[in-house]
Amino acid sequence: MFEVGQTVENQYLVLERYRGRRWTLYTVLDRISENVFTVKRPSESLRSDAFSAALFRERAKTWINVGECDEIAKAYLIKDFDGIPHLFVEYIDGPTLADVLNLSPGKPLPVNQIIGLMKELANGMRFLHTARLPGESIGVIHGVLTPRNILTIAGNIKITDVGLSISMQQRADASAGSLPDRIHYMAPEQIEDPQRADRLTDIYSFGAVMYEAATGAPPTINVRRGDPLIEAVRLDPVSPSLRNRSCPQWLEETILKCMARKPENRFQSIDQIISLVNDLAGNEGIPQVSPDDKGESEEASRVARVRGVAKKESRRLDHYYLGVEHVMIGLLNEEESVVVSCLGDMVTADQVLEKMLSRLPKGEGPWYWDGIRKTPRYERVMKLARKIRRAYSPSDRMLPQHLLLAILEEGRSIPVRVLRELGVDVGTVAENLKREIMRRRPAIVVPDSGIPGARFAGVVPCTTDVPYCVPFVGRRSELERTRDLLLNDRKGVLLVGDAGVGKTALVHELACVASDGAPALEPGLTGIFQLRLAALLAGSADGEQALSYLGEMLDGIVGAHAILLIEDIPTLLGLDIKMPARGAAEILGDYILSKGLLVVASALPSGYAFCESNYPELVARLEIVNLREPSFEEMLEMLAAAKRRFELEHSVNISDDALAAVLRASEIFVSGSALPGKAFELLDRICAARACTRASGGALEQETITAACVEGAFSDGDKQASQNEDWVLNT
Repeated sequence: MFEVGQTVENQYLVLERYRGRRWTLYTVLDRISENVFTVKRPSESLRSDAFSAALFRERAKTWINVGECDEIAKAYLIKDFDGIPHLFVEYIDGPTLADVLNLSPGKPLPVNQIIGLMKELANGMRFLHTARLPGESIGVIHGVLTPRNILTIAGNIKITDVGLSISMQQRADASAGSLPDRIHYMAPEQIEDPQRADRLTDIYSFGAVMYEAATGAPPTINVRRGDPLIEAVRLDPVSPSLRNRSCPQWLEETILKCMARKPENRFQSIDQIISLVNDLAGNEGIPQVSPDDKGESEEASRVARVRGVAKKESRRLDHYYLGVEHVMIGLLNEEESVVVSCLGDMVTADQVLEKMLSRLPKGEGPWYWDGIRKTPRYERVMKLARKIRRAYSPSDRMLPQHLLLAILEEGRSIPVRVLRELGVDVGTVAENLKREIMRRRPAIVVPDSGIPGARFAGVVPCTTDVPYCVPFVGRRSELERTRDLLLNDRKGVLLVGDAGVGKTALVHELACVASDGAPALEPGLTGIFQLRLAALLAGSADGEQALSYLGEMLDGIVGAHAILLIEDIPTLLGLDIKMPARGAAEILGDYILSKGLLVVASALPSGYAFCESNYPELVARLEIVNLREPSFEEMLEMLAAAKRRFELEHSVNISDDALAAVLRASEIFVSGSALPGKAFELLDRICAARACTRASGGALEQETITAACVEGAFSDGDKQASQNEDWVLNT
């Protein structure tokens, strides 16, 4: 397990960590490329034996090789850490489709958004089903499409976990407990045989996702008696129009045909769905790709292809630099329809290309090979294109239109001079193109959350609103002192404690008491909002922009009379890339001193020493609260409070004696964190293993803990047999 703030292999700085049922997700900053990635570490059950680990690697490599598509999250590489495979995936700064649907439980999306979602999902699924893999047959199967593996970014969608659901299903037994969150989206034949996955099961799950978008609820499994999985196989879903009277007939028929019980009664390809939607919805359709057209159109993103052609042209002309003129050639070659539609009937693409090439004689090449360098004008145009994308387009993806508009607005490059010589009114073309970009609308409109600086700050919910939150038990003095400092004394707080001692749990508990105490204050506090450092760094082109965004977010926090949470503040202050040195500390100190910003930050003891040594002025403005390790009785109460969560998550029964055994074992068999974190980690790992093997009917007793630890199956390294035996005797 990696901790927030840890640098792995002197390259990957861990910014965030989230533990789910199947994955531990890390958000990391690559210090070499300065890119932000999501890293997926499979859970114990997905790598419990050699077959499981090999299966995960196989499916992950398929995802990596699938190529680039606007609707598919990109997977980059697999790296092993401590013998465990970790998959590096594109970082998506946005909620899942499930999060969007849960904002208004039970309410369907508007029809225009359903159509947009259907088109983007279909486009992504068609890309997968027609993808060409190195040395393999055409087509990749997703496995099980659900709202949780559909991410949204600025209203557009990205499909993730490509093929990974197959590896999960092949290691699961077909029971309601093993597939609780995916059963609504699995085809009947898939429920009967979890190892089955093909294009028709993907079409079924596509229909199930659209069912939830059209009705506000997943297809209901009517559990009256017997095995609910058998009921799921036998019963047809309730007609969408019975749940949503405004559901169009064509949409209902499309969804129900996708979800037909028998595979032969479903659509037989995604292309059939796309054609039907285009015919019936009356909206602009998804561009069709004929079965014979399997060229490069689906193998890379549009802007990436333009840049690729630009580099090839630079080499062909012996220029060995990358300029705006090469980008324009790339646009004319790869996006001729975009350029021609903007220029209208004033000039043809061939005329522009011919005149440009006449202005670009062959170069002499470099005296030595040093790669292709970018000209200052190219850098200015790309920076302007990124600015245009943020200002006018609802999508975070760079589009060819953004590049073309940037070239026109920069106005001094060879392509613009050529257009003017050909009689093109560059200003009018730019205005028309700008209006076209502004007309683009996202597929999904995420309602305004009202969070200040919403892009880089997320609300911290009260403990009661977080299903899987580790409870904060005991240590009331630390909690009350933190509350009084923030709410009564209006002073910032720095929580100091070992990893796993409960700093995050305290903040969730603080969100409850802060909201209770806020109305009596003048002005009242509106809640606690967490700095989303990964989103801030990923959304910033350079350090200057990152500091600008940080200031805007702090203005929003102060204006809303809210508290800012900074988890592991040394990570923010210690950044030596993507943010100027000492820049964040100076901005935070200024806002605390002059604008009354309230901060609750956290740090490990070593991190606190770093801050005190390097940023004494900032530390002096925060009150230090040392969070002690809870007593044995308090930790037993914490485990008891979280017992139901583990039972539901892993479909096991946990005895009270097992909880005490976990606490005693965690002191010996899990390293790297404070005792509360150790106990929860050990219990989670053993529960996952029991759920996977279904040993002893899934029951977890004291003897189960003893046997698991003696076998050494859950220890973080080699343990001496005598140590194991001594622990058993003491137990």
